[in-house]
Amino acid sequence: MKIKTRILVSFLVLALVPLIVASGVLLVLGRNSLRDQALRHLQSTAEIQKKRVEEFLSDNLEHIKLDAGNKIIEQGLASYLSGGGTASQTALTSSVQDMQAHTPSFDKVSVLGADGRVIASTDPSATGKDLSGTTYFQAGRDATDQHAFALDKNGNLIEYLAAPIQAGGRNQGVLVVELGATELTDLMTDYTGLGKTGETVLAEKTPDGGALFLGPTRFGEKKSLTTSVPGSKSGVPINVALSGKAETLTNSLDYRGKPVLAATQFIDDPRLGLVVKMDRSEAFAPINQLLAIIGIVVGVVVVLVVVASLLLADSITRPIVALTGVAEDVSGGDLTRRSGIERHDEIGTLASAFDRMTDDLLSEREGLERKVAERTAELARSNLELDGYAHTVSHDLRGPLASIELAGAMLADMVDLEKDTLEREDMAEIVRQLRASTHRSFSLVDDLLALAEAGQSPAEVEAVDLGEVVGQILTERSSTFEARGADVKVVGELGTVVASPTHVYQLFANLIINAIKHNDSAEPMVEVRGLGEAEGGGRRYQVWDNGPGIPEEDFARIFEPFFKGKGGETGVGLATVQKIVELYGGTIAACNNEDRGACFEFVLHDYPSGEGAAAS
Repeated sequence: MKIKTRILVSFLVLALVPLIVASGVLLVLGRNSLRDQALRHLQSTAEIQKKRVEEFLSDNLEHIKLDAGNKIIEQGLASYLSGGGTASQTALTSSVQDMQAHTPSFDKVSVLGADGRVIASTDPSATGKDLSGTTYFQAGRDATDQHAFALDKNGNLIEYLAAPIQAGGRNQGVLVVELGATELTDLMTDYTGLGKTGETVLAEKTPDGGALFLGPTRFGEKKSLTTSVPGSKSGVPINVALSGKAETLTNSLDYRGKPVLAATQFIDDPRLGLVVKMDRSEAFAPINQLLAIIGIVVGVVVVLVVVASLLLADSITRPIVALTGVAEDVSGGDLTRRSGIERHDEIGTLASAFDRMTDDLLSEREGLERKVAERTAELARSNLELDGYAHTVSHDLRGPLASIELAGAMLADMVDLEKDTLEREDMAEIVRQLRASTHRSFSLVDDLLALAEAGQSPAEVEAVDLGEVVGQILTERSSTFEARGADVKVVGELGTVVASPTHVYQLFANLIINAIKHNDSAEPMVEVRGLGEAEGGGRRYQVWDNGPGIPEEDFARIFEPFFKGKGGETGVGLATVQKIVELYGGTIAACNNEDRGACFEFVLHDYPSGEGAAAS
């Protein structure tokens, strides 16, 4: 991250974090305060509304209880039932008319017989009607009941009250009163103190466990007994109220599916639910306004901080950027560059020190270049001398060794002519040791020559088919492999590589022969695997065997020249392999298989054209 960006981020963090934290705390406290205040208001309003509903309902119940126990009504019903006929019916009609006159809230008063038929009523058209199927008649036969709500012909909410009439010591009929419930609907349409979204709703339970609103709703249907909520929505406030709970709700959805704050109350007789609620958006409107103001303040602060930090950062970073550019040029080799910065502060001191350092570097480089040229020439001479030494030693040793080998063969023939058995055996042992030493010396000379040539650029390269090279090795060394009972397989496509055929032969021959030579398995097995393209170019290969594997302590030195390890011979085979792989721009690594055996994995690249070789 650039210094200017770091300064900008640091200033923003220092300025905004305290502001955001303080604003967050203020918002949370304000939100909680508004919520608690709104819930207290809704709860107190719900308690007041509940008391008003209960007073309305209880007043009407008291009236009907008194009227049902009126002796005139009881005697009139008894007279009618004992065969009083039209005269008794007329007397009952007169009694209910008087009852209505004394209780103006009663819109209609009727006396029903035990069979549910209207005997007398303030509404003459109702006389003789069968009301036995109504819920209020069935409930009013045994006890005073306030149960049913309905709509009149004008769509207004009405209420039915029913109470039993006794005659001769037992219930012989039912007194039914129909009265307007506008006081309830007025209560539900009174939104005083509830803002723009608040309302009071009153509902009775439906047979399926849901809620049927008695009055109109503020945002739904404007008619009574038309809005309902299914019982499956148990979290809706009106269903909570009908379950008998009086509580406050902070995050529930109302009948519209809107999130609200609500207070619930339950009215036991009749079983009604009452809810006073308000939309959360309105309840939290002040805090939302505060949030908008805080957002504006934060935005202004961000702009000011960004402008101030950019100005400050520019005054600091501009000379640093210029000095960085000079440093990059100097590191790229241009020691003639200088900063040219003149300031009387820490940056000016740094620039002056950098310029002095560049002057010193220029002087040092000139001296170093002279030394490097001298040492390079010396190293080239040393390499030529070493290569010549290796070739000379190897070549010169071959002559004496060949003579020794020939002498050993002649001695072996002479041993066969010796007649003394003991002398012949002693001479044969000496000849055997002589020829074995000569053979080891020849192997060492061959390996030294191979090692010396492995790191040299090939005189000529060509597209070498690696499969053919491995096949040639298997053919030429078949007698050795058969003597060991070894099985050598090629797995996968080996492909081609632009290289010296001799180098490729040496590479695979060393790895395959080593894998068999150091394999103590009863059935030695070697696999040469082509692994396809390597990441970054070249091709990957593995040479795997089922032998004893590589000792852990040998891994660090396994590719060192003349490191023999356990059971090794000259110790230059793997060093030769590594030199060839590196000459072709690759890498090689050794590991042990999970079960048993060693594995060498390496990458070969095409030899680059124009670098000491002419591709053919």
